[in-house]
Amino acid sequence: SKILGYSLKSLDPLYNEKNNIRASENFFKFKTKNVPPSSNSFEILKDILKYSLRPLLTPTSLSLASICKKIKKDKHKVVLSGAGGDELFCGYYISCIANIISTKAKEKKKKLSFWKNNIEKFIRNRKFKNLDQINFNKFKYDFNNYSEDDSFLRQNIKDYKKIKSTKFHKDIFFNHMLQCIYKDQLPAQLIQNDNVSMYYSLECRSPFLSKQLFEYLYSLPKDFFMFNGIPKNILRSSFKDELPKIIINDYNKIGFYNSLTSFFSKNDFKKIRKYILNSKILKKMIKLNNLENYLNNNTQKKYSNTIDKLIFSMLNIAILEEVLNR
Repeated sequence: SKILGYSLKSLDPLYNEKNNIRASENFFKFKTKNVPPSSNSFEILKDILKYSLRPLLTPTSLSLASICKKIKKDKHKVVLSGAGGDELFCGYYISCIANIISTKAKEKKKKLSFWKNNIEKFIRNRKFKNLDQINFNKFKYDFNNYSEDDSFLRQNIKDYKKIKSTKFHKDIFFNHMLQCIYKDQLPAQLIQNDNVSMYYSLECRSPFLSKQLFEYLYSLPKDFFMFNGIPKNILRSSFKDELPKIIINDYNKIGFYNSLTSFFSKNDFKKIRKYILNSKILKKMIKLNNLENYLNNNTQKKYSNTIDKLIFSMLNIAILEEVLNR
């Protein structure tokens, strides 16, 4: 098939995958269009929310919107998404940790060794820098909550409460994976993918989300998911002759992310500030006075993912409040 790739042009070196993209292009003989963040992302966000009447959950949706806008302009109709790849095959670092600590002693030693030699150098979350010093038993059925640094949210959200985790399975690893699939990461991704792609009249399909594939994978021993410590081992092994070695042997989980300053100008931040501070709903939920400095953003300063996500969530609520009150 004639395939054309699209990728967001990342302005942050931490999220730049140009080497892997180039390797894929050369290996498969296809082209990838690197799409810059849309300069009118604020208006696009407002239009999508008016269209769907559903909030977009993370700034990643703006990345997807920039790409879908370009795909639509190029007159394509179907998009293949990688949604589910990490959730099904053990791709997140926190999923690897759940696998390691739920493994018997002999295999655990191998996996810890691989982690220290090949993965630890990529870890940015300070909590996971030294696994030997963490008592994970306290969080064994609640890994996703533990992985988040919620201090900023506690300081700024009134009556803040963490979402209660659902226990799906008695095994620590399988329980974590099923939480990702049924409750945490994947549902949020799919809502956003659907809202954004349908706004641009694109059919967004996720080939990994096959019932037969899911049933097969979760009939396998959990050791297969991280055999000898290798994340996504089943997927890597299955495609070892079908993908470039640089991708097969890349253990850096980069992610699909750009900061809000990539999408919003100084003038946009003035509008964002006005929307948020005028929201009656947010005044009941958020300590808005604490966030004035972040909302001004006169210097286009980049903030942490947690701060970006909170500002973006508040903006969604404020826009929808205006739309629904008209």
